[in-house]
Amino acid sequence: MDLLKVSAALADPVRLAILDRLAAGRDRACCSPPNPNVPQGICACDVLPMMESMGQSRLAYHMKLLREAGLVEEQKRGRWVYYTLNQETLQAYLTGLNRRLGEERHP
Repeated sequence: MDLLKVSAALADPVRLAILDRLAAGRDRACCSPPNPNVPQGICACDVLPMMESMGQSRLAYHMKLLREAGLVEEQKRGRWVYYTLNQETLQAYLTGLNRRLGEERHP
């Protein structure tokens, strides 16, 4: 986990909104069929409607940065690509911040 890369990905309000949507998981408004391998996974088409006037290519750009930072995992199933939060990266990020800035560094 790259602390700086994750921090940069989290610093953008659009990417935070995407992560909020992924954290909420699937709901009845999802346009993609359920994926039994990742039951909470959602497709970009499920994220796009909540992103005010954002085009598909701009969303793809943000998803790419989130993937590269390790915050999002994807699984392809047919023509659908399902996204989920990478909880391991989130936990490693919090641990890394605590080591760098928290009580462990300043007893």
